[in-house]
Amino acid sequence: MSATMIENPDVDQEQEPDQKAQTTEPQALAEADEGLTHAIGDLEWHFPEKLVLDEYNHRKKIDTEPDATLKASVRESGVQEPVGARPQADGKIGIFKGQRRWKAQLAANREAKRKGLPLRKIPVLVRRDLAGVDDETLVLSIIENTQRTQASQVDVADGLTQLALLEMPASQLARHGRRLGYQPAEIKAAQQASLLGPGKLDEYGQSYGWSFVELADLAEVSELGWDAERDLKEARRKDGLANRDKKGTATSGHWEQTMARLRLDLADLHKRKELRAELDAAGIPVVRYSYWDKANKVRPLSHLVTPAGKKMTTKAHAELCTDHAAYIDDDKIRAVYVCRDWAANGHSLSPEQAAQLPPEEDKEVARAERRRVIEGNKAWRAAREARQGFLIKLINPGKGGPKEISDAAWSWIMLAMAGNTYWFPRFYGSSKHLEGMAKLLKTEVPKQTGRRDEEPFAHVVKRRGRPGRAFILLAQVAAAFEREQMHDMVWKSPTDAAAGWLEFLAAEGYTLAACEQAVIGEVNAKREEAEAKARQSAEEAEQELDAALRDAAAESGVELLVGEDPEGGNDQADPAEHEPEENAAEADTPEDMSLAA
Repeated sequence: MSATMIENPDVDQEQEPDQKAQTTEPQALAEADEGLTHAIGDLEWHFPEKLVLDEYNHRKKIDTEPDATLKASVRESGVQEPVGARPQADGKIGIFKGQRRWKAQLAANREAKRKGLPLRKIPVLVRRDLAGVDDETLVLSIIENTQRTQASQVDVADGLTQLALLEMPASQLARHGRRLGYQPAEIKAAQQASLLGPGKLDEYGQSYGWSFVELADLAEVSELGWDAERDLKEARRKDGLANRDKKGTATSGHWEQTMARLRLDLADLHKRKELRAELDAAGIPVVRYSYWDKANKVRPLSHLVTPAGKKMTTKAHAELCTDHAAYIDDDKIRAVYVCRDWAANGHSLSPEQAAQLPPEEDKEVARAERRRVIEGNKAWRAAREARQGFLIKLINPGKGGPKEISDAAWSWIMLAMAGNTYWFPRFYGSSKHLEGMAKLLKTEVPKQTGRRDEEPFAHVVKRRGRPGRAFILLAQVAAAFEREQMHDMVWKSPTDAAAGWLEFLAAEGYTLAACEQAVIGEVNAKREEAEAKARQSAEEAEQELDAALRDAAAESGVELLVGEDPEGGNDQADPAEHEPEENAAEADTPEDMSLAA
């Protein structure tokens, strides 16, 4: 480690900025400890007017101006702590840390010039070894500013974003992250997080301690408004409670479940807006439709027939009826075409719909059921996304993860491949079976040429090596089961298989959604009910058998003994076993024992 000092001028005899500074020969400093491997740089004195701001200076938006206290200190005593700088491509010296001290001296020099006083230089540690080394420069700038109380989340996010955009190996990014106190995932998430703006970044980042990954998730769903913030706060609180007494790696299952649901809500919102824009552009009015109100004037065209009794088509209705309109289905987010007043326009209901006109009191029941179905479908689809995310992590554990799958996972593999299951072979009969596996294995969907000896995932097998091949088998089973057994109807009609799969995932560390817990609960309740009925049936059968034996004994004049086996055993109990206790006590007296001898 070496440093060079280039003149420390007397304050009263400093030169004007346009005069060339005098330099002295480099002086070697004391050698550093053996463990200190980074360079300090050359200590030089420069007029601040001759310096520029480095492109990779971390502090750019918030608190870049020196406060009154700093200005007063620099005006009286000059800059006492050297700023950090490096050579620029144009030959100038660019500051990458100490920007506020530099600006304070600039302001002090402007004031001195107005008063006719000499201008001051500032001490600069010039890191010539950082010329062209942008990632290291940026990291040092971030470290400098995050260690100061005025550093803002906005500038931290911008600095991490710059770092993520620089091309470098993953190992080098991880090393920079360790020095800064951030995981690589946080560095990559900083750009998305910065979309929240200064207020939200400081509120959730500094006040609440959210990571940049969490801030990026919040930014992703911020269009949903306060509801998204509230739900994520609650999910984070639940994860904190779950991890409080837990040993080992902390989990974020509640957060992941909530984000899966919010992402679906956001996708629905965007799809709804796109549909509305398309309908508006086509001049089609958008109306509300009450599914449960069969007496409503608004009816879907699928409920109507033409005067000739034929099905009403969208094209024909649009051409002939002035009340042609549409509503947006809340469940599938699609346009459903309707007539706004079917009776007034002379349309007729189909025979099936005419027979379904309910009494007034059934409307509320139908409305509640419709609402339950829509909410249930949405919750189940969101849980499916969360399960997919968990399975991807389980099947691709990375360097720090488990090297082998669990015994329970092996049981599922053997059940699928050697058991009497219909869902596993049916999955391989599907044309989309490779898509599910590719998603879980984090690889591209292989292109098939139709050859019988084709090996679509040979590259994955080679990359994983021998220890990781069990995870490929698990990916096969998981993709098959999720596609064939965990469809939208499961939450309505839970199965033993679905409950068993969810219990397996929970044992592996997955956080169950409320709808998934309900599936397990309903299956267990049905199982307990069936077991209770079986026990009751067995008891009733035993009672009927006892009654039949008694009736038969009464008819034949045979007296049943109390201890007689009703299943046919006629062995009587030993009379000695039924002797009074006092007789047994008498037989144990010393006199009886001597007589027996």
